[in-house]
Amino acid sequence: MTVCGVAKKVCVSQDTGGEYTLQAVRTAGEAVYPLISGCAQPAGEPSCLPYRDSYPNGISAGDQDGDV
Repeated sequence: MTVCGVAKKVCVSQDTGGEYTLQAVRTAGEAVYPLISGCAQPAGEPSCLPYRDSYPNGISAGDQDGDV
């Protein structure tokens, strides 16, 4: 599989003991969310950085990672 010009290896069948194929996982998953959305970040994608609007600068003094 190639993603944004970079070859990727997917071992779905091996990792699931042959129970699933990449196509089966892709078909089931893409009913909800695309496996590959192009090379740019998809619209509406959640950030990997914790952030809370209620805290100054997105974090509080006692919770530096913003998870509370």
